[in-house]
Amino acid sequence: MVKQTPLYKLNKKRKNGQVLVELALSIPFLLLIIFGIIYFGRLFYIKQVLLIACQSTAQLASQYPNLNDPNVRDNIRGFTVSGQTYNINSPNYNAFSASYLLSNGNSGNLPNGSSIYLLPFDTNSVNGIQASPNSVSVVIEYPMNIFGNKQNLNIWQGNGSPLTLPSFTVTEYASFPLLLNQN
Repeated sequence: MVKQTPLYKLNKKRKNGQVLVELALSIPFLLLIIFGIIYFGRLFYIKQVLLIACQSTAQLASQYPNLNDPNVRDNIRGFTVSGQTYNINSPNYNAFSASYLLSNGNSGNLPNGSSIYLLPFDTNSVNGIQASPNSVSVVIEYPMNIFGNKQNLNIWQGNGSPLTLPSFTVTEYASFPLLLNQN
C-alpha cells in the first residue's frame, strides 16, 4: 500500500511557493517607492535650505551699504559667485554647513556647478529671474544628486564604465527691499 500525502499538506506547500513568487514580483515596486521617497525628501530638504539661505542673505544684503564693491558682496554671500568659500561667518555658509551641503560635508566650498548671485549687482538676470527695482535679490543654484555630491557610482554596467547618475540644478531666490542708498 502506497502512503498518500494528505491534501492539506500539499496546499500548504503550494501557498508557500505562491507567497515567494508574489514577494519576488513586488520587491521592485517597493524599492521604487522607497527610493522615490528618499529622492523627493532630499529635494525638498535642499529646496528648504536654499530658501532659508536666500532669505537671510537678501535681508542682510539689504542693510549693507556699498554693494557695488565685489568684496562686500562676497563677504555677505560667504562665497564667491562660483561657490568658493570667502567668509565662514556669513548666513549662507552657516546654512550650508549646518545642512552638510558643502563639498566636505560641513566644511569646504559649494559643489561644482553651484553659484550665488546678488541681483542687480552681480548681473541683471539669472535663468529668467529679473532684478527688482529698489531691492536686492539673491539667487542660488545648487546641483541636485540623489547620493549627495557623488556623481559616479562604482557599479559595473557591463561595458566597464561606472554608472553615472543624472543631476539637475535646483534654483531658489528671494528678494528684500533695499534699506540703504547704494550710491
